[in-house]
Amino acid sequence: MSGGPDHHLRCPLQVRRAGQRAWPGLAFITRLRPVTYRFDEARLGTFERTGTLAARSAPDPAATVRTGFLAQEVEATARQLGFRFDGIQVPANARDHYSLGYAQFVVPLVRAVQELSTENEALKARLATAVAKSVTMSTELQTLRAQATATTEAFETRLRRLETAIGGQAQR
Repeated sequence: MSGGPDHHLRCPLQVRRAGQRAWPGLAFITRLRPVTYRFDEARLGTFERTGTLAARSAPDPAATVRTGFLAQEVEATARQLGFRFDGIQVPANARDHYSLGYAQFVVPLVRAVQELSTENEALKARLATAVAKSVTMSTELQTLRAQATATTEAFETRLRRLETAIGGQAQR
């Protein structure tokens, strides 16, 4: 990965052709595998000059640790999803190499956030419905308990009256 200024893509509405939604978002982003690595600049330089890879040497402990994605994995993920991801630069010749345009990950990330937001709103609605049902059921349960208590008390009163009546007849 090489540094450099931010790249701005021109996209005036007046000259764009039928824009389509950037698919996919979450399905693409969740399949990506972030990695941490030490980049061997000297080995890349040799490859670019000769077209062959030098034997691997021990990683240079002074090399900057980088984080990112492996371009070949990003390409495979996009291909599996039928997604033409423009953030991958494939080798143009035998001495070229893969590279990733990390700025192009913004659109799939935005789409993923939109998908999560939609899912979150649906879950909030389901939760609100469940809470409302729970409140209704709790109220109904309190009503049923009160009715059961009143019915039990009424039966106990009738039972005592019957027992008193039967007890009075038994003594005669």
